Amino acid sequence: MMKRLFALLMVLALSALLLSGCTPAPAEDPHPEWPPEILRLGYHLGAQAPEGFEAAEMEDTPSYTGVYYYTFTRGEGLPIKTSMGGDALIYEAQIYILLLSNKSEAQAAGRIDEWVQKETDYFQTSELGSRTYVGSEFRILSLTATGENEPYPYGRAAFAALGADAVSIEFLCSDRFEGDADAVFEEFLSGLIYAE
Repeated sequence: MMKRLFALLMVLALSALLLSGCTPAPAEDPHPEWPPEILRLGYHLGAQAPEGFEAAEMEDTPSYTGVYYYTFTRGEGLPIKTSMGGDALIYEAQIYILLLSNKSEAQAAGRIDEWVQKETDYFQTSELGSRTYVGSEFRILSLTATGENEPYPYGRAAFAALGADAVSIEFLCSDRFEGDADAVFEEFLSGLIYAE
């Protein structure tokens, strides 16, 4: 599972790098009014960690690649060996959020279709419909690992085009997670901020 998850994240990031347009960095913070607990992805999207989660890994520096991501984790990371022989940490739950700035709204919408299709390469998915957050429609999927003994056997995913930005959010849960996955995912999505 870790191998497939890593491969999915790498495919998303690589496609983002190869297909994104150059986006110049703004001279100053475009949203100084946002509170300090809001973590910024790109120029227009902000997120905050749900209760019990903390930001663990990020790329939030404005860049010409237009790729930004955060990883939020909950609980203590337990070491495992991946199927490729590497080391990894498995948490109670993780949230991955990836933002890709595109040249146009149409390109962002196309990227969402690609990412949803990629999820089916690594998970059994089912559509849970769409919901509106930050004024945009998010496509919501239920994720179930396809193999046995996967470190993250289930989760949720959400995808949206926010203007010319494409956003992918995955919430993956280990067997140690005892919370309400839908409630945590809803809290995270409801806490997003998007402003031009």
